[in-house]
Amino acid sequence: MNTLSRRGFLSGSAAALATASLAPIATSCQTGPVIPGIDEFGSKFGGVQIGAITYSWRSMPGGLENIVTYCKESGISSIELMSGDLENFLGMPARQGGAARGQQQRLQPGQEPPRLTPEEQAAQEAAAEAARIATEQYNAEVKAFRLGVTPEKVAAAKKLFDDAGIGVHIVKFAPSGWSDEEIDYAFITAKAMGAKAVCEEVGERAATKLAPFAEKHGMYAILHNHQQFAQEDFNIDTFLNVSPAVKLNFDQGHYYGSTGKDPC
Repeated sequence: MNTLSRRGFLSGSAAALATASLAPIATSCQTGPVIPGIDEFGSKFGGVQIGAITYSWRSMPGGLENIVTYCKESGISSIELMSGDLENFLGMPARQGGAARGQQQRLQPGQEPPRLTPEEQAAQEAAAEAARIATEQYNAEVKAFRLGVTPEKVAAAKKLFDDAGIGVHIVKFAPSGWSDEEIDYAFITAKAMGAKAVCEEVGERAATKLAPFAEKHGMYAILHNHQQFAQEDFNIDTFLNVSPAVKLNFDQGHYYGSTGKDPC
């Protein structure tokens, strides 16, 4: 890979894909797999479960029903579910209008920020205070919603995937900054969806905050990496050693992209 140009890689990949597309194979969950070695149903090959994070379809219409459709079309039978679609299904309150934000002028190097008149300064401070109050009110609404989610509503969400033969193995709530009650909700809801883990970005707060909840609920708190492995002082063991319930959700694309090293 060190000597292979991007153009050469892409042209070779295109040729391989064109060749593969000629093979009369089917992996759709609807029609049933016919590839030798694949299990009777779904995206498990030779005993190895292949899945997708639903963030993969972020440019397409959201919603649990659409996610089920995308999984069927691509033959995916295991997913890491982004919590936004799940919570919207469960009844998450919509944020009205969004927070008020002042437009800031992009400054060139060495350029001084514009001087505001007392009236402009007062208006800017008032807008910031209004945005803060609106955010606090919305966060309170969200917390009340989460603590009021019923098991029946979660069961209805799970049934959508069960009926399609799709397993929700991870839910990415990223809840380390939430209240303790909301973190409990995240693990309870993920477990009710059939998941084994709640996912969060790699970090000390995530590992130390979520580990006790994962242990309490008999689940895992798994940490997702981005470019952290490229940092000289980064050591994933620092976080994994917090608890046996803390695991790594290893993104090898981010790993290779940031370090240039073989993920294996």
